[in-house]
Amino acid sequence: MERTSEGKKALFRLTFVKTERGVRVFNDGLQGPERMRGMLQDMADRFYSTAWEGLKTLSIYRIETASRKLLEMSRNNGRDFPASQPPLELLAGYLPTVSFDMSPTAENLERFVKANSLTLSAGNREIMTLQDIARKGYAHLYMDGPFRYGKEFAGIEKELRTLAGKRDLYRDFPYEERIHDLREKSRTIAEFLLKREGIRREMPSREQKADKYAERIRRMAESPEKKTFPPATGEKKKGAARKQKGTASQKVKPQL
Repeated sequence: MERTSEGKKALFRLTFVKTERGVRVFNDGLQGPERMRGMLQDMADRFYSTAWEGLKTLSIYRIETASRKLLEMSRNNGRDFPASQPPLELLAGYLPTVSFDMSPTAENLERFVKANSLTLSAGNREIMTLQDIARKGYAHLYMDGPFRYGKEFAGIEKELRTLAGKRDLYRDFPYEERIHDLREKSRTIAEFLLKREGIRREMPSREQKADKYAERIRRMAESPEKKTFPPATGEKKKGAARKQKGTASQKVKPQL
């Protein structure tokens, strides 16, 4: 960082992180980059936390300035300053270097983690998996490691294998009809688990019918000794599967 000498004003390169909660200012020295990275990692770790309710956008600015006031703010980088506080109004004259949609979706978390070379926590990876199941239905368990909610979907996976076997044995077996119903059941389970986790939501959960199967899900959640769900049966629900979102890579060079 440059220093003033012989009455000349030096230009400091500062980084500004702006959200709906305010602006944090980081310098290129004085542990600024390390603390900024720590803040971003904490935001990634708590991405789905209700503590971030209302968080929609995070924008990062890189600006050269001679403002001593901004330099002083950078030494207090654990504080969110109001964007209207002088001299932070200068941000209105700049475009951000990069902006992130912070709505609680797997796609948004993946981009945030990749772009800032952050680490994706195991807990968030499981939430992303539940979100994917809630959107497209359960096809198979595709996580590399243990899945905390595996037992909740054990009955679904068993029934999927049974349906696949019957399809091979019986030419007229109504496979597509049965698989559609089964995937809708898995979506209901995933939605219930997401609601139980108490994560912040992009939108209200899709309406669930209070059928006997949903009641069994609730009873199982309250009784840990029950290990699996019974074979999936029940009435159909309409729903369109959305495109599967992949899990995030853990280490990528920053794109700032």
